[in-house]
Amino acid sequence: MHANRFRYAAAVAAATVVLSACGTSVSPGAGSTTPPSEDVTTTGLRTEPGGGSSDPTNEPSTTTTATVPDLAFVVSDALFAAGPEDWHNLFIVPGPVVEHGDVYYMFYTGHQREGAGVDRGAVGYVTSPDGVFWTFENPGPLFDASERDWSEASIQPSSAMVLDDGTWAVWFTALARPFSSRGLAIGRATAPGPDGPWTVDSEPTLLPGGEGTWNAKGVMHPSVLKVGDEWRMYFDGFINDIDSERDRAIGLATSDDGVTWTLHNNPATEGQFIESDPVFFPGPEGAWDEARVTSPSVVEVDGRFIMTYMSTWRLQPAGSGFRSDFGYATSDNGLVWTRGADNPFLRDTTKFGYITNGFGALVEGEVVIYFDGASSIAAARSATFGLFGDPDDL
Repeated sequence: MHANRFRYAAAVAAATVVLSACGTSVSPGAGSTTPPSEDVTTTGLRTEPGGGSSDPTNEPSTTTTATVPDLAFVVSDALFAAGPEDWHNLFIVPGPVVEHGDVYYMFYTGHQREGAGVDRGAVGYVTSPDGVFWTFENPGPLFDASERDWSEASIQPSSAMVLDDGTWAVWFTALARPFSSRGLAIGRATAPGPDGPWTVDSEPTLLPGGEGTWNAKGVMHPSVLKVGDEWRMYFDGFINDIDSERDRAIGLATSDDGVTWTLHNNPATEGQFIESDPVFFPGPEGAWDEARVTSPSVVEVDGRFIMTYMSTWRLQPAGSGFRSDFGYATSDNGLVWTRGADNPFLRDTTKFGYITNGFGALVEGEVVIYFDGASSIAAARSATFGLFGDPDDL
């Protein structure tokens, strides 16, 4: 990739940055989004034969020839602040983007303050003619999935599309609490149009694996696409994924109808992988993504698959949160993936402070990641940035 192929586009304000496009700046407020501790136990992925950087499913990976200058990009002023209504006026986590007609729709989770922290969050959407300048559309929440006992704590959308019959669908992670790094299940909501009414499926779309499997404790961040007649869902799963045992990997489920899903499974593998196998593992020892890989976003361009993903494992100075670096991989079949030679192509810095998540899409023929960057983990508002790149350079 070349530096002139890239640009940042800020979406939700927290700190003042500079750009070649108009926009307003909003200073971060005070407040805390620090999550409560979670107690988890079980053996991690990296302690099992075939886990971690070794891959029993895929062929040995090679590197691409793409080069990405580290942070050699243009950063814009904020294009819009947190929502004007009380239900999303504190913090917004960007989600998936859908192109429909000549308009881009971005679904997000909006939060307001609740006591000393934030509420469970609800889903809204913004629209844009170009993927850079966005406008809030719905005055109230579209849905929050609180009516389902399996998603009653919080949700985070990460994939969306308009189905062949015109139905709009959003796939989301059901979280244990707002901003949790551990998802309980993957769900889906549908509607006749972006304004709803939205109906959350009565049961989860995808649940964690059985006891002793690589995704026994949770599945998160679905990325759904249709390839011919086959539906594919990429996601990340984990056992513990705590600081001492970081064991998150990326899996794949397929479907003939988009409703009933079957996990990818190599029958030759055993142990943690006897029921299903990841298709993308953490990198080798010493690599930037050796600890975990998470938040996959997969797009298809001319029969070739491009996956952007995150690795969040480096603690920021003074215990202010995890660093969140972004990388990419390419594949000819969606199963065997080749990492980019210059990963990570975007690194968390003090400019962003703390990144919660990032999701990729195709916008104006470019691969784009929208990610939120608060000035710190305690910031009351976040800044959402977009990173654009030419698929031909990946």
